[in-house]
Amino acid sequence: MSRFDFVWEKFDNAKEVTTHINLLYELDAKHGYISLSEAKEVIERLIGGEDLADIEKNMFFRIF
Repeated sequence: MSRFDFVWEKFDNAKEVTTHINLLYELDAKHGYISLSEAKEVIERLIGGEDLADIEKNMFFRIF
């Protein structure tokens, strides 16, 4: 069971679910561990029509 299985609640199409779960794993690998709340926010923003590049810039830009 994946921590991103909540995506099944948002999409009926298995292809869309797989695409979005894979996207979340890519974000997880790219930006370090993303929380479940961050993952849910990403999906909601994508559903709302926001561009992935904007989501990444706004959510995952971290100053070290």
